[in-house]
Amino acid sequence: MHIRLLALIGVAAASATLLAACASPVAVDPPQTSNEVKDVCLTMSRQLPESVADQAKRNVEPLDVRTAAWGDPPIVYRCGVETPEDLTPTSVLASVNGVEWFTQEHTDGFVFTTVKRSVNVQMTVPKAYSPEATALTEISDLIKQSDPVTN
Repeated sequence: MHIRLLALIGVAAASATLLAACASPVAVDPPQTSNEVKDVCLTMSRQLPESVADQAKRNVEPLDVRTAAWGDPPIVYRCGVETPEDLTPTSVLASVNGVEWFTQEHTDGFVFTTVKRSVNVQMTVPKAYSPEATALTEISDLIKQSDPVTN
């Protein structure tokens, strides 16, 4: 009986993962970038985690190496974005696993953008995933390995 219960739990978990993957694609506008930036984004996209904040990866539309999404509502990743206009030399930054993030709060969540890197990565995290900065953990490790700090 114990084995059958474990098998049912395994089937349920696999079904939930498949359903998340089969959900309609998330529309994500890829940033316009140079080929050099796109190459860095390609390196990062090959290493993106299958889950962020315990949310399964979803398909994005259009398919592009500079974008990704997880969960519903989606946590959205965009690689190669412009530096936020609100960023100033005195802006407070959040440090997650050695990566500095500029934080902008919106009514439905937060937009986090890396700074001091050759390529800016943006993570939009809905309030449903509070504390929102938790979603940056896996991505910060990837960024630290793929895109060294610049000054």
